[in-house]
Amino acid sequence: MIIPVAGSLSQWLHRGYHPSSLLAKEMGAFLNCHVSDNLRRSSYHTEEPRFRLKRTQIYRDKIVLLIDDGAGCSRTIEAAAQAVRSEMPAKIYAMSVAG
Repeated sequence: MIIPVAGSLSQWLHRGYHPSSLLAKEMGAFLNCHVSDNLRRSSYHTEEPRFRLKRTQIYRDKIVLLIDDGAGCSRTIEAAAQAVRSEMPAKIYAMSVAG
């Protein structure tokens, strides 16, 4: 299962889209994997990023790939993985693409 890391609201307003969502959709099509847009950022105005799952899905015993659109800070990926980890997946991998 592929999960894009939710970007900030200001990035979306500036660009009009979330690059991580586009990357996840393309990667899902390439790998023939389900893409779950279930991860939401719960903190926009704090230094430390925090995430939550907007609805419970079955991640138990699944392999999860988190995709982020920037390599600036590992705290974002770590916070996203922590939110997903609560659903007890078998493994969590992360991929960050910077252009």
